[in-house]
Amino acid sequence: TGFCLWYKRLEKDKFKWPKQMRGEVLTLSERQWSWLLEGLDIERMKGHKPLQFSSTY
Repeated sequence: TGFCLWYKRLEKDKFKWPKQMRGEVLTLSERQWSWLLEGLDIERMKGHKPLQFSSTY
């Protein structure tokens, strides 16, 4: 069914849940889920741009 219940209690602070949601459901990647559970702000976490190399040594 895809139903999943996850419970994690925090000693201090709170999860950085995204403020602007376009719908009632928020779909997270596995990486974003890990970041959220580690207490990171998933809205600010972004990968770097792909690198383009013109030559190699």
